[in-house]
Amino acid sequence: MTTLTNYELNLQLAKAIGWSSIELYKSKGCLYVSRGVQLKKFDYMDWLVIGPIATKYNCFPKNQSEQWQVDFITKVTDKVGFVRFQECSFGETPQEAIAKAVLRITKYPDC
Repeated sequence: MTTLTNYELNLQLAKAIGWSSIELYKSKGCLYVSRGVQLKKFDYMDWLVIGPIATKYNCFPKNQSEQWQVDFITKVTDKVGFVRFQECSFGETPQEAIAKAVLRITKYPDC
């Protein structure tokens, strides 16, 4: 995965978990989501944001020396049937590792 800015990672993560483009707003370099008439800051570095996402997608980080790692399973369908893959995602923080793992998991919605 290429290096993303915090805003880009927030935007991709919000879309990956189901927020539509019309519910997302950018202000002063931060991403906000619309909940009715209220705007709420969406920041993967906030444990109140990433914690429930980690639980939903079963992405729990472990410390690997100077980086964090999340192990997860993806599966894709080929002509023969399902093929499962053990994968991992890395980040400088546990929150970043979770966010990157969820982005990869959501590319394979059959997981």
